[in-house]
Amino acid sequence: MICNYITSGFAFAGNPVVLHSDFDGASFDSGGGSLTLSVGGIEIYTARFSPPLDIDISEIVAAHIGDGNYEVPEDIRDPIVDVLDPGTLNEWKVDVEAVYSGHIDEYSFIALPGGVSKQNLCRFAAMGKDAFDARFANYKGNFFLTTRTAGWQLSIRETELEPLYFLMNRSGLRLEFAEPFSGKRYSLSFDNKPESVYALDIDALRLCFVELHGVLPNMFDVYADDSFCCRIVVEMALPVKERHRLRFINSLGVFETFELTGPLSVYAQNGNEDENGIFQRYDRTVGDFRTERERIGQKLTITTETGVKRPDEIRFMMDMLSSQDVRLLDFAPYPIKVIPSVESLEYNPRSETPQSFSIKLEVAETETYIMQDIMTGNENLRPRIFSNQFSKQFN
Repeated sequence: MICNYITSGFAFAGNPVVLHSDFDGASFDSGGGSLTLSVGGIEIYTARFSPPLDIDISEIVAAHIGDGNYEVPEDIRDPIVDVLDPGTLNEWKVDVEAVYSGHIDEYSFIALPGGVSKQNLCRFAAMGKDAFDARFANYKGNFFLTTRTAGWQLSIRETELEPLYFLMNRSGLRLEFAEPFSGKRYSLSFDNKPESVYALDIDALRLCFVELHGVLPNMFDVYADDSFCCRIVVEMALPVKERHRLRFINSLGVFETFELTGPLSVYAQNGNEDENGIFQRYDRTVGDFRTERERIGQKLTITTETGVKRPDEIRFMMDMLSSQDVRLLDFAPYPIKVIPSVESLEYNPRSETPQSFSIKLEVAETETYIMQDIMTGNENLRPRIFSNQFSKQFN
């Protein structure tokens, strides 16, 4: 059994995974063949087929493994963290078994959430590689799971800092991070580490440089086994009156952050204000009917400006607009899930003037019962003057 789209043993579930087998030499079987698909050792799909076998299993696998939702634990502040539970990568191992007329054909690979664009998929196929051989498991270049750039230099605003996720598919890999101006180098070894998805916490990495070398770098050169890979640049954010952020799952299945620098306007709209919620109730006192209604829901829509964006940031914004999970930060005490959209996304790829866009954020949930937000459950208690570290005499 072969799959022309997989050469590394890894695949994105959002891209085609077409398996093919001719069963040459097998005698004719009027009952056909049986196909079994398992993920993580659990059988999830069975089917009958007639040779030649030619099937795209990507939608079946994607429905089973979900979005991934890699998260860095809040209580861990190491520069590099394994974001998967032990063995989780094996839970995404796909095993395919096809049986026809006594002949058994098998194929295995590991599926990850997300996918690459059709244009890139065609380019990788023309090179005889898949996305992982060409980039995401190629430690000679930028191997991070980010859609900010396809180049070797990764620029991130300080207000958009988010852990950079990457796949580690071999043991013994040694990563080093160097501050190019002072020559200081911080080394991290991956000896005997399992295959998994890891996250590089840039804030924790900068703290390591402060503690070890006494410098706070804004630029890192990344080396893998003494070979230069890429450069990470932390850009200064422009001073603005208002700043909000959108945290979203990018095309590659990991979280990234996009900054908005325009003022917010909130529009509250009654969600079900129609005649179906209005009814007549008979009042015996006056001997007539009076009009009443059921409690109606309320939906919030937020409009704002993105602020000036470069052409590469516009492409990054387009990925955010297509995301299945977008959360607005810095608006409420907790992230709010929203559905973003823009009325017009016309831009010049070689702009000579600043480009900004109006964006609409529709809050995903309609509230029927409206009250003030509760975060800790202690909002109704009189606050302390000092923190809990002080004794009761100070309060």
